[in-house]
Amino acid sequence: MRLHQSELPHVGRLMSFTVVRQAPIGFEETAPYIVGVVEFDDGTRLVTQLTDCDPDELRVGMEVEAVVRKITQDGHSGLIIYGYKFRPRIT
Repeated sequence: MRLHQSELPHVGRLMSFTVVRQAPIGFEETAPYIVGVVEFDDGTRLVTQLTDCDPDELRVGMEVEAVVRKITQDGHSGLIIYGYKFRPRIT
């Protein structure tokens, strides 16, 4: 198998979502948080964390956009790790 890098679009549609209340080890302090499935125009789907919203604001089929947010912080070194999350699209 050969791997290659490709860039995902920054806008997609929310296919489903849930609220995680019992977080896995290392994410306990961030619970509750929202995880959803985002689908892009080419059919690619991504499981991702949703941010900058309450679950009541989310609707299946709504547009969401990628944003850079804090993912976690290493307790020993204090290193902050950032990555992509998705939020309701601001137009």
